[in-house]
Amino acid sequence: LCREVLIWRGLWHRYILPCLGVETKLFKSAYICMVSPYMDHSTVVQFCSKNNLTTDEIDLILNQVVSGLAYLHGENVVHGDLRGANILIDDQGHCQLADFGLAVFAEATKGAYTTRSEAGSTRWMAPELLFPERFGMVGTRRTFATDIYAYGCVCIKLHTGLLPFYDLTVDPAIVYRILAGEHPQPPPGKELPPMTWKIAERCWCITPDTRPSAKDIVEECHGCTPNRMA
Repeated sequence: LCREVLIWRGLWHRYILPCLGVETKLFKSAYICMVSPYMDHSTVVQFCSKNNLTTDEIDLILNQVVSGLAYLHGENVVHGDLRGANILIDDQGHCQLADFGLAVFAEATKGAYTTRSEAGSTRWMAPELLFPERFGMVGTRRTFATDIYAYGCVCIKLHTGLLPFYDLTVDPAIVYRILAGEHPQPPPGKELPPMTWKIAERCWCITPDTRPSAKDIVEECHGCTPNRMA
């Protein structure tokens, strides 16, 4: 909790949920509460499902997400748990990246490994988090590249309304499919816009070093159509 507060308090960006402070007296217990603005529209998943957004409107939100991610990476912060439930929508319809419970400073991850595999969600996790030994790692390590993999999963979730690997219900089956080198696919009739799908596929490259950076994606989006711009 202390790590989350320290990282979160140092962040300030239009697409990052602000940390207003810490409350220790609200509950008569040992609980410490982190305070943030109230988000009327809840998560991005609920916002998209309730408002029947167009593909252009969804792409605009996705560009906001990756803009926030680029800011984090520019501050040397790895989010560590990017997924639909951790992206909120403010009263102006803008995304707010939230939940920095797994966030770390990138420099600290170079020599710091963890065996925590239960945190986060398997559906959103990059292959190297599931099979670290295949990538010369002795334990799981969240990096900029694992955030980018998760961003690709956010793309498919928002455009289809379905979870990554929507046709699988148990984690072992998902792990087996990832082990086989597969990445999430949209269901028939719910294909992503061509440019968005191209970006998502690059985010899912097996080799972490070949995935685009968040900054690369932001620049690519700004070079497309105005609808992709934040």
